Amino acid sequence: MLQTDQLPRFVDRVSNARDLVVEAARSPMNLAMYASQGRMMPARHLELLDDHLMRCARREIDRLMVLMPPRHGKSETITHYMTAWWRGTYPDDDVILASYEDTLARRFSRRARETLADVGADVFGVEVSDVRAAASDWGIKDHWGETRSAGVGGGITGRGAHLLIIDDPVKNAEEARSVVYRDRVWDWWESTARPRIEPGGVCIVVMTPWDEDDLSGRLLRPPDGTPPDSWHVLRLPAIAEEDDQLGREPGEVLWPERFEEAEPGWYERRRDSMPAYWWNALYQCRPSPEQGSTFDRNWMTTRWAEATRPTMQYRVQAMDSAWKEGVGADWSVITTWASDGVDFYLEDEWRARVEYPTLQQAALDQYEKHRPHELIIEDAASGTAVIQSLRRQTPLPIRPFRPVGSKRIRAERITPLFAAGKVYLPNAPFLTDWIEEHLAFPAGRHDDRVDTTSMALARLMTLVEDDQPSEVGTRWDAALDNNTRPDPFWDEDAMGDHSA
Repeated sequence: MLQTDQLPRFVDRVSNARDLVVEAARSPMNLAMYASQGRMMPARHLELLDDHLMRCARREIDRLMVLMPPRHGKSETITHYMTAWWRGTYPDDDVILASYEDTLARRFSRRARETLADVGADVFGVEVSDVRAAASDWGIKDHWGETRSAGVGGGITGRGAHLLIIDDPVKNAEEARSVVYRDRVWDWWESTARPRIEPGGVCIVVMTPWDEDDLSGRLLRPPDGTPPDSWHVLRLPAIAEEDDQLGREPGEVLWPERFEEAEPGWYERRRDSMPAYWWNALYQCRPSPEQGSTFDRNWMTTRWAEATRPTMQYRVQAMDSAWKEGVGADWSVITTWASDGVDFYLEDEWRARVEYPTLQQAALDQYEKHRPHELIIEDAASGTAVIQSLRRQTPLPIRPFRPVGSKRIRAERITPLFAAGKVYLPNAPFLTDWIEEHLAFPAGRHDDRVDTTSMALARLMTLVEDDQPSEVGTRWDAALDNNTRPDPFWDEDAMGDHSA
């Protein structure tokens, strides 16, 4: 048994040596401080992490994603000490550890095994098996459970997992930027790792996110459009932002006791020493830059409230359609924008993967909800077919948009409105994803929202500059009420010229 004078931090919580052992069995973090002889430093963020790990043990959370910066204790707490604590507490459970390569997974497995070999008898009343004692495959004496480790892509078939820990499935930037590697990791998750989780089992993914399309991104937004598992995400950026899960004020650093006390200004110097993209991905745990290559996060801070919003003079909807006959694999989007003649307001968004009949009904529903003057649809690819179908089957005020220039060029034409603070955004559930897609553009996985922003704002600028009468929409309202179609107010053949 360890001596109390070896535990300067941990010993303050308890009154005698036996209490030390009792406390060590209560949680992974307590075990870490006991088994490390005080070298494992307590910290607020690690205590919050410890609380989440205990919620996993109680099955209050069965899918936990932990996103934290490098060298902030996430792997040591989870993959080392959570593994040891779980095996000591539930010796008949099977545990699988996986990482980007077998050697790293095996190293954490070995350390968990050594921890139990050192303190398992005192803390949990268990001993590591002499028969199964390899670093990649070990067990508990007189119990059924096994602990196995493997690299991502490696074989873990044959046994299930009551606890599956995936720690850093991405090794470096080269792998993060490789679509081939990201696909390989995802295929491994779908075909090998996920099926190993036992009914009622727990999966913990702990990583530093490298790319919005890496495993963490795909787990939250599966690329095939299927509903994701119910992941509980613990995201703790190096420097606090709004609504911090640790309760920090914006600007507070994550672990001042370790980094700032020894080297004041450490976080700022680290931020200034690396490209903005990698700082935001690795340390802020959101792989989209504060200042994107087209849009800037600082442009996205202005919100509107219903009570103070002025009367709108112009309102348009823009649709980005991914519909193809028999296929609903990509996103279709309808956004509603308005202007009071001075500023521009994002009012609503509808976004889904649907077949054409559902898309048509969504267009009618969104029109009925907001009564815009126009529904703008890009007259290219699948949009052309949608325009033709909606014109035949509905009286909606369709305005074809004939794109001029690349998507990026069209987006850059409307960014001065954002930079000048003339774009107001809603406090809406979709807003976070909307902002992140714009910041990731043009390198992001999706650009459907950006396309509708470009179309809608370009058209609204033309209406404001030309001072078109706002009464135009009333003729379409009457047409919808009577299921007829009036002559268009504007020359549709000229649509697209405003983007030149």
